[in-house]
Amino acid sequence: MEEVLLEGQHSAGGPECDLVVRAGRMVCPAGGIGGPGAVGIKGDRIVSIDPGAVGTCRQTLDFPEGLLLPGLVDLHAHPGSGDSKYGIHPDDHLLTRGVTTVLSQGDAGAANLDRYREEIIENSITRVLLAISLAAPGESKPRGCCEELEDVNVDACIDAIEKCRDGIWGVSVNTSVMTCGKTDPDEILSRGLAVADATGLPILFGTRRHPDRPLPTQLERLRPGDVLTYCFHDQGGLVRDGRVGEEVWAAQERGVIFDVGHGESSFSFGVAEAALADGFLPDTISSDQYLRHVGSVP
Repeated sequence: MEEVLLEGQHSAGGPECDLVVRAGRMVCPAGGIGGPGAVGIKGDRIVSIDPGAVGTCRQTLDFPEGLLLPGLVDLHAHPGSGDSKYGIHPDDHLLTRGVTTVLSQGDAGAANLDRYREEIIENSITRVLLAISLAAPGESKPRGCCEELEDVNVDACIDAIEKCRDGIWGVSVNTSVMTCGKTDPDEILSRGLAVADATGLPILFGTRRHPDRPLPTQLERLRPGDVLTYCFHDQGGLVRDGRVGEEVWAAQERGVIFDVGHGESSFSFGVAEAALADGFLPDTISSDQYLRHVGSVP
């Protein structure tokens, strides 16, 4: 591999970096960087972040019109294989889009956690953390995972979390008709909150988009640190008569996190535009990337 010396830098002790990546714009909020820059990489680690030149290196990649970012975190997607009916392999379909850490929404539950940890968490280049499904089988059944109440076992979910603390970031609770069927959604939310309270974890919450469960009655049960996903869904109730509801502002003020969870059918440009016009910004933008989205483009 030919050695390339960046202008103005010299090294007498051999190559400082194996690779330098330069871009017309480098953005790193943590470091306050927002202009032209470069990163130096040695082995599998970034060893230099410098808006200017970096040093002697073996290879350079130049993107004068490009944007160079730290690895992205996708808060809501479906890294999974095997049991998960939604699952995609994170290295094939998330890492290739710049995501280096992905948080799973319910791709495994207490009954298949060991398999998920072995196949996905421990066997992916991408860092994967799980919001464990409240339902023991996870997203493995053709029907909604919470349609059969016997699958929603609080003690089993708590025990599974205690076995895999380092791989689990939250509890996935979805009360939609698609997930619950005829099962009482309030009971599902109550069981999810019981698990979360016992383990000290947040819930990743998919709301009930149905006239019998107005958004205010759901939001009032969420705690600081809980995440409401699909926030810009056109049936979610976040915007009414062109304005963001007072209960939404109050929930965000007390620390409930509002996440986009884009997906395809879970996002409305009309709702998003009305919310932005009213001054409401989501806290996180996630993809809900899953099997049906493979091959799609932004």
